[in-house]
Amino acid sequence: MLTIVLALTWNVAVILLVSLISTKLSRKATHTSILVAVSVVAIIIGLHICSYGIFGATEYTEWENVEEIELESLSNSTQSAETEIIYVSVNSDNVYSYRYQVDYDFPTINSKEYKMETLSGSNITEFEDKECKNPVLKVYRRKGIPTIWNMAVGNTEIEYVFYVPEGSIKREIELG
Repeated sequence: MLTIVLALTWNVAVILLVSLISTKLSRKATHTSILVAVSVVAIIIGLHICSYGIFGATEYTEWENVEEIELESLSNSTQSAETEIIYVSVNSDNVYSYRYQVDYDFPTINSKEYKMETLSGSNITEFEDKECKNPVLKVYRRKGIPTIWNMAVGNTEIEYVFYVPEGSIKREIELG
């Protein structure tokens, strides 16, 4: 909140200073153009700082587990105990693909419906554990806390964590 007050004060001070300088200078076009350019740049900087005061956050709540998705094997065929089971595929662009079972509105007898999804970004963590029996994708969220400096409007961070058995992430590397 204090950031917004400071940014608005900055803008008012710049406008007053430019007005004062313009009354002291001659009315030449070059002086006017320079003053207008300086004013516009200063006001843009002030608005940027103001937007940080509204949307920025310096403090966050604790991470909260908001969703757990049980992962299914990426293979459609029946897997034997000796065959390597893949739950997550990562391509060279760091796009993660995974599959999970969904409830379908019109199920048939003995059918299972699956959905494929992809994730990308720097907010993805992999945990491969030898002891993992139930591979899942956990979705964590934390929200910005309003402080004296920031209002943290709409400031939410999301982290995706894959908990899978060791060796069940396939990395597809393309060499060009």
